[in-house]
Amino acid sequence: MKILHILGTDRLSGAENVHLDILKALKDDNEVIYCSPDGPIRQHVEGAGVRFLARDTEDPSVIGKLYEEERPDVVHACDPRMSFKCARAGIPFISHLHNNCPWMKKYSPNSFALRYAVKRASAVIAVSGSVPRDYVFRKAFGDKLCVLPNVVDREKVLKMSAEPFDKEYDLLFVGRFTDQKRPLLFLDIVRSLTERIPGITAAMVGEGELFDDAKKYVSDNGMKNVDILGFDPNPYRIMAKSKLIVFTSYYEGFGLVAVEGMILSKPVVAFPSGGITEIAKKGGAVCEDEDSMANAIYGLLTDSSRYDECSKRAYDASFDYTDTGTYISKIKEIYSEVSKVK
Repeated sequence: MKILHILGTDRLSGAENVHLDILKALKDDNEVIYCSPDGPIRQHVEGAGVRFLARDTEDPSVIGKLYEEERPDVVHACDPRMSFKCARAGIPFISHLHNNCPWMKKYSPNSFALRYAVKRASAVIAVSGSVPRDYVFRKAFGDKLCVLPNVVDREKVLKMSAEPFDKEYDLLFVGRFTDQKRPLLFLDIVRSLTERIPGITAAMVGEGELFDDAKKYVSDNGMKNVDILGFDPNPYRIMAKSKLIVFTSYYEGFGLVAVEGMILSKPVVAFPSGGITEIAKKGGAVCEDEDSMANAIYGLLTDSSRYDECSKRAYDASFDYTDTGTYISKIKEIYSEVSKVK
């Protein structure tokens, strides 16, 4: 089978990792292709032994031409935007929805565009039940919908976490520096805890349009207890040296970083936001506002027995999200059905 994944970003993040892991798992028995704009992502894809095609995936005509050139059996679109582009290109495709974006809850150009896409999709994969539940046009999914939570390769996380890292932190933020992830709110919370917990330390791993704003915030407030580390191809070694993983996102479809931290026995503290809510309930704390998050963090960092109990719960709960064999079998099943009716 020839399988083509179409993505709209040029660098590695959560959703991109999911799609690359799928292709890696299928590459021995299939011809697999990862297509996106060129950029840092190329080295990750080619390093994984997956064929990389650099294309302007924002242009439906480019996608249509690519489809005619490659004639794949399956086209797998990464998100609502790429699903819409594939629909405009007039090709058969699978739509994969990784986030329950706020615009999905109301009538808007984006929600109408997604309805246009899912009506033309051969199948729709959602990473949590919150994604279709929050969509204003949820009936558009019909019987095409499959809720398939993401999974994490436990052995990869454990192996990479063993690599050396020379500092330790109390709090860790891992993710894109974007409005969705609210990195400045993370810094607000760290700052509010500094007086209550003298010596508290924090780190931030990632990049994005708010990266410079975060650095300025740290500088302006003299926060020498915070390290902004930028992108790291192996965040697991930093997770292993941190006590808590903190999510300040105001929406998340799933929350891969949470599971990765839990594999390393790290409790997760998060706001209720889509799929991350259920994960954090199992392996940490779900907080309604900034003050309750600060209080939850304070309790975990100052009560060792509470921390140890939560750490064990996080580790035990991580097994719910690491069955890669079943996950790939389900993906194969979807691909098989789609290729039959193409």
